[in-house]
Amino acid sequence: MWKKVAVGGVLFFLVAPMLMLAAAFGLVSAAACKSMDDIPFVECEFLLEGGNGDQCQGELPTGLSANVPKPWRPLIGDAAEAFDVNPNFLAAIFLTENGNVWRAPDTDWPTSSAGAGGPMQFVPGTWRDYGIDGGGDGTADRNDPADALHSAASMFSVSPAKGAPIYGSTTVGMPVGSIGKPWLPGTLLHASAMYNAGPGTIANNTRPGDTLDGPEWGRAWEVRRYLHNVHALLHSDLTKSGVTPQNGYTGQAGGRYDHNGDFIAAWADPHGLGVGDGGSRDGPAPDPCAPPTGDLGSVVQIARKEFERGPREQTHCGRICDVYIDDGHEDWCADFVSWVFKAAGVPFKPTPGTKMYFWRHDWQIPAVMGMEEWFRRGAHGSQFFTPGQQDPQPGDVAIYAGHVNIVVAVNPEQQTLVTIGGNESDTIQQSTGTFATGTSSGLVGYGRVAGGAAQEPGE
Repeated sequence: MWKKVAVGGVLFFLVAPMLMLAAAFGLVSAAACKSMDDIPFVECEFLLEGGNGDQCQGELPTGLSANVPKPWRPLIGDAAEAFDVNPNFLAAIFLTENGNVWRAPDTDWPTSSAGAGGPMQFVPGTWRDYGIDGGGDGTADRNDPADALHSAASMFSVSPAKGAPIYGSTTVGMPVGSIGKPWLPGTLLHASAMYNAGPGTIANNTRPGDTLDGPEWGRAWEVRRYLHNVHALLHSDLTKSGVTPQNGYTGQAGGRYDHNGDFIAAWADPHGLGVGDGGSRDGPAPDPCAPPTGDLGSVVQIARKEFERGPREQTHCGRICDVYIDDGHEDWCADFVSWVFKAAGVPFKPTPGTKMYFWRHDWQIPAVMGMEEWFRRGAHGSQFFTPGQQDPQPGDVAIYAGHVNIVVAVNPEQQTLVTIGGNESDTIQQSTGTFATGTSSGLVGYGRVAGGAAQEPGE
């Protein structure tokens, strides 16, 4: 259904030399950067269970995040490897148990009012039944980080060191799950809930199809806070809190409250030991392949990177749901365009008369009609134009009757272009067409955000 126009040997102008058409079509090797290596999420399955089929899942990278500070890297890495669980998931549990603070391993760990203690907050009975000696000193001590992390990893494992699997039998590749419906077994969010509240509490009070705020019991608020934080950490490479005002944690009237009726305050983003305070975390150097941000050149590069990534719907879901749509399920071409512009540092923004187009996030226009109107209104200095008025440029949005995609290359002499778009045959596709027709049916026109077009070679 997607129209592709043969271009012979015509050379297209791209945003940078590395993005010349030969590379775009795979005729020469891609840049040395391995764009797939540091991707936070990949495809997932969309589960249709009992008619509640909007449980999106996404996998995590298997290597330990560079955002884990140096003192904790061997402790978390060794425990995760010993029991074949995801190290980033184990790090997210640690952070959530500690209010997003990276404390020194030799901290004098506090004990809660419920008797939970140590870096992974084990209560005495659980520690007695499941605690193990992870450090190899002959003693199992819940205040010893190596022992605590090995014990937690064991309990999350398919093959625990003591007893039967208790917290969901997680694996390195287990999907995260959806914060909208986090109670489905076989996801990291469900395992997190059991770790926080206990398997019996979760089994007795939730059903797989329940929404996050659906189940009610005495301390359901605490599990929701826990899940909000774990979900945000796993989606941000361990850099963002989920206990935020945006999620209802305002500490004020109108916000979320606990079992005593007290309003729950927000948590800061992860910090401590050089993380979140401008210091050095002594981790690997930043990825030199990361695209620049803040201009339309970045729009093109990020679109190309996502095309190379190649997420594909598996009966409707994936990175598509968790990242582009950002926790939902719908036709996602406009979500993809919105996400690319946000990731490039030039997000769409509401202006007076356009706020109705941003019904989920203030960077995202989920509907094609709304995106067209946003450009037609000239929101934030944007432009809408037709092929007869001016030529499209890299970084423009091509708008059709029911679809949008991003222009990544043009040849003004031949009046031809290349686009990258989401929700094209259930994936992200690169297509060729003309200025007059675009690459899909029913071209309406083009939108250009403020700042002009991406620079072409030689400019």
